[in-house]
Amino acid sequence: MSRFSLTDTDRRILRLGIPALGTLAVEPLYRLVDTAIIGHLGTEELGGLAVAASVLALVVIGSNFLTYGTTQRVANRLGAGRDSDAADVGVQAMWL
Repeated sequence: MSRFSLTDTDRRILRLGIPALGTLAVEPLYRLVDTAIIGHLGTEELGGLAVAASVLALVVIGSNFLTYGTTQRVANRLGAGRDSDAADVGVQAMWL
């Protein structure tokens, strides 16, 4: 039976991936805790939070979409040795 071992590339991917996974998990947990706290105040307050949480979720989803698309475009240009084009993509993303 072979033993599972991580290569250097696997370790590098995990060093980047685990914190990224953590950041994706923080926002829903934040909304869950916020709902639990505001729920003690009353139904009107909880209704207001529902609207605000929905708007926040849309902003986060939009930001993730932009992040994923920008990361891929920048990585492609950097891999091709087109550093100036990669910087242009980053600037365009910041304007969005």
